[in-house]
Amino acid sequence: MDIIDQIYNSHVSAATLDALNKDQALHGYHVLKEQLTEDQAAALDQVMNENLNLLTDELEQNFRNGFCLGVKMMCEVFRKDV
Repeated sequence: MDIIDQIYNSHVSAATLDALNKDQALHGYHVLKEQLTEDQAAALDQVMNENLNLLTDELEQNFRNGFCLGVKMMCEVFRKDV
C-alpha cells in the first residue's frame, strides 16, 4: 500500500465532534468535582494536570508523525509519473 492509500484509508476523528465532546467532558468534570471532598478534588486536579502534560507530548508526536507522512507523500508524488 503506497502512502496516498495510507492517507486515504486512515480513520481520522471528525473535528466537528471535538467541540461537543469538550463541552460534555467539562460538564462531567464539574459534576464529578462537586461530589468530591476537598482532598479528592485536589487529587482529581492533579490527575487532570498530568493528563494535560501527556496530551501536550502526544500532540507534539502527532505533529511529527504528520510532518513525516507529508514528506513521504511528497517523495512518492515526485518519484512516480502522474
